[in-house]
Amino acid sequence: SCDTWLMNGENEAVRPNRQVHLGFLHFFVHKAKASLLLIEDDYSRFLVGWALCEGERAQPVIEAVDEAIRRHGKPEQMVIDGGSGFFSWRGQSQLERVCGDYGIDFIKASKKGSNSKLEALNANVRKELLSRVEFADLADARQHVARWVHTYNFERVHEGLGGLLVPADRYFGRSEEVLAQLERGEPVATPGPAALETRTLELFRVLSRGGHPELWLLGDQIWPPSQPS
Repeated sequence: SCDTWLMNGENEAVRPNRQVHLGFLHFFVHKAKASLLLIEDDYSRFLVGWALCEGERAQPVIEAVDEAIRRHGKPEQMVIDGGSGFFSWRGQSQLERVCGDYGIDFIKASKKGSNSKLEALNANVRKELLSRVEFADLADARQHVARWVHTYNFERVHEGLGGLLVPADRYFGRSEEVLAQLERGEPVATPGPAALETRTLELFRVLSRGGHPELWLLGDQIWPPSQPS
């Protein structure tokens, strides 16, 4: 059923490619409206695909989804918001038909917090990229977005992963290996200029998310405790 969500107590998919989230982020390049599509794996926060286009259009969505599946395999579920690039005024949209062809559950986010990870991601894009760079044109914006996505996926540790792992560690099944390296005091190889001090072992970590405290041990959330789904 399209309404069946396999998640753990932390509202998180239990493996890579179980569920991806799609959403658009809108901004302006000078006076021209630009729309950034991001495709995020729920389990790892890894960005399996993205597209930058002039407004929400169905064709760039289909192309980005096809490319993400070609590179990383198909997800079991695809969660989207109410963006016009995902729907048709009448009948099935192109994206719904593509999901049907691939055997992917097509789900419209309706529960509160269903797309919260993508909303947090969009906030980071605005803070770390859009508020800092004035793009010359759409091609220039694409180059900057590509660099940001690479850094996000492979170089920068993610607070949602305990502040120890980058999304690629979890998506490609390297979490245990990386944590073991950190525990032994070994540098973790990352492509690009990521500083090694950002990949040091932090046994215990306390975070505040939405005003609620979280406790993490070796990259795993231990409190609040998981509830049966």
